[in-house]
Amino acid sequence: GWECLVDGVADIDVSMTDERLFSVVIRQSSGQCTEKTFSLPVMLYRGVFRAGETYHPGDTVTWGGSLWHCNSMTGDKPGEAHSSGWTLAAKRGRDAGGGK
Repeated sequence: GWECLVDGVADIDVSMTDERLFSVVIRQSSGQCTEKTFSLPVMLYRGVFRAGETYHPGDTVTWGGSLWHCNSMTGDKPGEAHSSGWTLAAKRGRDAGGGK
């Protein structure tokens, strides 16, 4: 038979388990496995803002013709005075003239 002298890394597996959630599994030479998960607040477009939805850091929505970025979990409407979870990312432009 054989004996494991150094319990080194035999395999590393990284998988995406959700839109922002990743799992890393490290398997040692001895067979022992360690799993860690982490999330990345990458920007994901969620469409037009919908009341009653909960938005997470990194979500972006369109509201009032502008694009808003979510900084902290919120259900508040972007741009309202009491809404602290949003940052204006791209302001609505002017409407085109009549072609004159």
